[in-house]
Amino acid sequence: MMVTTYLCEGRLSIRKFLPVMHIAVLVICIVVSHQQVVAQYDEKEYVQLTTLDGLSDHRITSVVQDETGYIWIGTYEGLNRYDGLNFKKYLHNADPSSIPNNFIEKLIYLGNDRMIILTRGGMQILNTRTNAAVNCMVPDSTSFGLYSNKYWDAIEISHTGIFASTITGFYLFDYTGKILWRYDNATIKDKGKPLRYGRQLYTLADGTILCYYG
Repeated sequence: MMVTTYLCEGRLSIRKFLPVMHIAVLVICIVVSHQQVVAQYDEKEYVQLTTLDGLSDHRITSVVQDETGYIWIGTYEGLNRYDGLNFKKYLHNADPSSIPNNFIEKLIYLGNDRMIILTRGGMQILNTRTNAAVNCMVPDSTSFGLYSNKYWDAIEISHTGIFASTITGFYLFDYTGKILWRYDNATIKDKGKPLRYGRQLYTLADGTILCYYG
């Protein structure tokens, strides 16, 4: 059987254009044939999973699936891994290898058991098979570091590392979490101002990185 998922306004659903009346319900549809995908909606085809089933929070921000088949769900209150039966929660704690912040902005699956976790307090590269984790933090000894580490997007530069955008600028990290290059559009002198600089990132066919900012 094949598991097919879509995220639409906080709801995970097989039907990409299904009207969503309530944010916060995780819906996983098991599709046994292509015909069922295009067939008329049948509520019995859906399994609804909520916080009562172990999901850490009903406000879903991102969903990806790894090669093993695990479904990873980012929420306002932590990361979740679903194996088809149970949820495993990943939450920020005193362990330096835990996720940097519980508010997950975006999940990006790179392949080869690697996933980027963008949060409002840092970025993590997680091995989805071994759970080995590397946290990538924009160095800042001032209180402005809270803003510099609010991540928006990231892409991989092959054999180099991860290029990321935050609300204050653009940053390049190697695979060990060491920062290799940085561009700070905003600094501590801008604290208190609206901050929304670095945004979506795209890789063009020739390898050029297109950065959306402002």
